[in-house]
Amino acid sequence: MTPMNSAIAATTLRNERKGLSAGQWLLILMTGIFFVASPLSMGTSGFANQAKYIRVALTLVMASYMLVIGLSRARRCTFWLLSFAVFYGAGALWSDSPVWGVLNKGLFVLTTASGLALAMAMRRQADLNKIMSILLIFLELTTLALLISVVLNPDAALVIGRLSVHGMNANTIGQTALPAVVLAAWVSMNSTTRAQRYRGIITSTALSLILLSTGSRGAAAAALAGILIVMAPHLKRPLRVAAGVTVAAVAYIVVSELVGLQISERYYEDLFKNTRSGIWNYAMRQFESSPAIGVGWVHHGNSSGNLHSVYLQVAVESGVVGLVLLGLVLCVVAATSQKIYSKLKKTHLELSALTLSLGLVASVLVHGVGEAGAILGSTVNCFMLAFGIGLLDRLSAPHFTQARRQQRGRLTGIGRVVNPPGVDISSTAARQSVCRLNLLPTSATW
Repeated sequence: MTPMNSAIAATTLRNERKGLSAGQWLLILMTGIFFVASPLSMGTSGFANQAKYIRVALTLVMASYMLVIGLSRARRCTFWLLSFAVFYGAGALWSDSPVWGVLNKGLFVLTTASGLALAMAMRRQADLNKIMSILLIFLELTTLALLISVVLNPDAALVIGRLSVHGMNANTIGQTALPAVVLAAWVSMNSTTRAQRYRGIITSTALSLILLSTGSRGAAAAALAGILIVMAPHLKRPLRVAAGVTVAAVAYIVVSELVGLQISERYYEDLFKNTRSGIWNYAMRQFESSPAIGVGWVHHGNSSGNLHSVYLQVAVESGVVGLVLLGLVLCVVAATSQKIYSKLKKTHLELSALTLSLGLVASVLVHGVGEAGAILGSTVNCFMLAFGIGLLDRLSAPHFTQARRQQRGRLTGIGRVVNPPGVDISSTAARQSVCRLNLLPTSATW
């Protein structure tokens, strides 16, 4: 190995051991607090008003980070998502209540920028693993607090047979638990330590119990979609797949028995029952009144109206223009994902970061068929949708890709490279692939 390649190898090891910066730590802590404050702000408990101010303050700080630092790292996914968010938010200006409309829809723009800020803060894949391990702690504490509330006062925790605590209705809890389940499931399958994988399994199981007990059919289906995507790289490992399926089955059975018959009815008898027809018919009439740019803002007094579908909400409030922008966002996301997937497959790199991104995006979009929470105010769904799309941009960045390649080759001793897992370096193509890590010259003798 030449001196230059030795220096590169040493730099690689230092980068792998490098910790998170102060800015990254601040963003992670604010994200964890946001996970707690956002659903509480939509409840009726005494802490709801304080939680509203906390979530607004958090999104303002994170959005400022995105504006000052994150925009310089943005690529096309981020550009199109921000274009859609700004146009959708600007719709309030041509509504019948522009001031309150801007205040309400501005929260969506701020939350979108906040989710992108967390994604833009990552410089390499090692940062993603560390960030997810820290967020897992927040998920564990939140889940434990919620379960304790249910155990201490089970009668007050059930409203019409569905989980509802701290003034939060069942759908709010369900849509908040949705991305949390996907995150915990990802950690349980991709963490580098066994203890953390077990913690991920326990947390994802507990969150699955909570989600199912809300009786939210859309959230359950969306969580299943996200988990299947996260599990995709592990389908060649039947034990992990079997464990995941077993956990889901046990969770469902336990919830059906403990929570009551009404939950079972929602998942059996009412599984395909349309309970949104009335509001969707109203949405279509509103769309017909202004199909080009929409009515700007649907509201009840000073609060946003929920049309129970992301796509209908966009159509009614932003018209055909908004739908086209949303379609462009989805097309760019699909094209970028395909490009990243092809690159990872060719270079034998891990798919875990890509599956996390797609799992979060797909789960929120599936849930959006029957709920509009992802674009209403500052919800966890909105935050994680933006984070998932922003993560695609980071994965497609050349310098971020280089960092992942350097981390994938394992170094032992000084100037010695051992086989990357699952790669046969006896072939010429494999030797050249490993040499592209800049760890050895292409003329090296093996």
